[in-house]
Amino acid sequence: MNRTDLLKSFEGAFGTTGTCDGLHWDALTFTDPRPNMPMKYVGWVDVMGASHMMQRAADAASKSIGQLHEAILKAVVGYSRNANISLHPLSDGVYVVAPDYGTVAAILARVFRSYARSYLEVTSDSRDCLIRAAIAYGQTVDMEFLRPRLARSLPDSGLQERLNSYFANILHGNAFVAAHEAERKAPPFGIYHDESLRMFGCTNSGLPVAWPLEKWWCNGRKPNEKQRNFAELFGKRLLAHFSWLEKHPMESGMDEDGADNKIDGYKRKIKEYFGLPDTL
Repeated sequence: MNRTDLLKSFEGAFGTTGTCDGLHWDALTFTDPRPNMPMKYVGWVDVMGASHMMQRAADAASKSIGQLHEAILKAVVGYSRNANISLHPLSDGVYVVAPDYGTVAAILARVFRSYARSYLEVTSDSRDCLIRAAIAYGQTVDMEFLRPRLARSLPDSGLQERLNSYFANILHGNAFVAAHEAERKAPPFGIYHDESLRMFGCTNSGLPVAWPLEKWWCNGRKPNEKQRNFAELFGKRLLAHFSWLEKHPMESGMDEDGADNKIDGYKRKIKEYFGLPDTL
């Protein structure tokens, strides 16, 4: 059956107007408006194990996710610079987008410090909820190029008023993909620099971002004595959490195959990130 016959069959079943109008994407050519694809810095931060928590204890998951979003909003409001920041929340995580590295790094550092304070107020290792993040650099596609096309095709029934928020929430571009995938490489309560950032990004002063880990307790600088002391104590607290997971695999949900290796991997990353000796 050829394409024409298939289209006639479709129209016979569903009609030719209304909700079944074709989109005609094959009609788009290089003469149509092209998307703007600016190079930007993208940070992705999320709550570790949120989907598992949602299945086992939705109320606890909601609290942890709510804390993250509150920390994000407070970090942006409290940021002193008049920066061009856009936020894109997605359930248990948030994308932070800005034209410069310093803004994204500063916002994430504020988020981690705020979340760390809440984390330290929890007295039970079984209630610990952790976050981690990554920063990438690359293309971010502005989907505003679709506006004229949709403005012509949408009925004038109030839907066009929703276009602003709708386009703002379409995430497209290799920087979003890179940040999301790189987050898995970050240590618990750590920030990882994706390879795209280390190869092509730079600091606000023009220096290359050559280091793989951003240490939020000292803003990437050499930590002073008080900051080193905090990092050691905080890292030990994280190790205690994963030791609890090892001892309570059924209660924590870490009873699947390979969980022990995953926990060992988390512990090694924590020791490296927070400067702890391997003997711990």
